Amino acid sequence: QKPADPVGARPVVMPEGTQQDTPVYRFDDLGPGQTIEGPAIVEYAGSTLFIRPDWTAVFAEMMTARITRPSV
Repeated sequence: QKPADPVGARPVVMPEGTQQDTPVYRFDDLGPGQTIEGPAIVEYAGSTLFIRPDWTAVFAEMMTARITRPSV
């Protein structure tokens, strides 16, 4: 599967309080099996998904996002 390509970036205040330019992806440009590493934003028609730093989203066949993080 080809890596997802961001359509831009947006400054986001991260959970620890620092600001970081964060890649933005359009949901309509994604396909099953694509993986997005956080931090990232996925824009849907009526909502937005924020993927936290060090978390990973994998899009399933039905385009649901399975978001996981490494063991702590």
